Amino acid sequence: MSQQTLVSIADMCRRFERSRATIGRWTDSPFFPAPLYSSQRLQLWRLDEVEEWVRAGHTRVKQALPSDLATIPWLVATYGANQQRIYNAMRQRGAPLPIGEGINDGTSGRPPLLFRRDELVEWATRRKLISAASVAPAPAPRRRSA
Repeated sequence: MSQQTLVSIADMCRRFERSRATIGRWTDSPFFPAPLYSSQRLQLWRLDEVEEWVRAGHTRVKQALPSDLATIPWLVATYGANQQRIYNAMRQRGAPLPIGEGINDGTSGRPPLLFRRDELVEWATRRKLISAASVAPAPAPRRRSA
């Protein structure tokens, strides 16, 4: 059996020369490796998984969100939607269901909810929270030439 090296947040701070806040943002990412051990006071990760995540370039956490996911702040910034109207409409029936939490950017107490981008845009368009004219149509599939 091979021996695994486990690291805590403090270990990662020293190893990657980053602040505790930065490592905290990394660990809040939905794409960061899951801890092998977690309690109220301590979390431990496999060093090889964390190093692979860093090598893959995911340390710029704000850019790690896949293109098929979106948050309400993204909808507001992209389409100029009214954030309060969106949150009010979310309380009503038929709103898209979140699939998880995004990364807490420090501007609010809670991380934003993650939605499937196409569902969120389609719902906001149907509810007239964003203009249908501002939504770019999906590209047509390419046909193979014979």
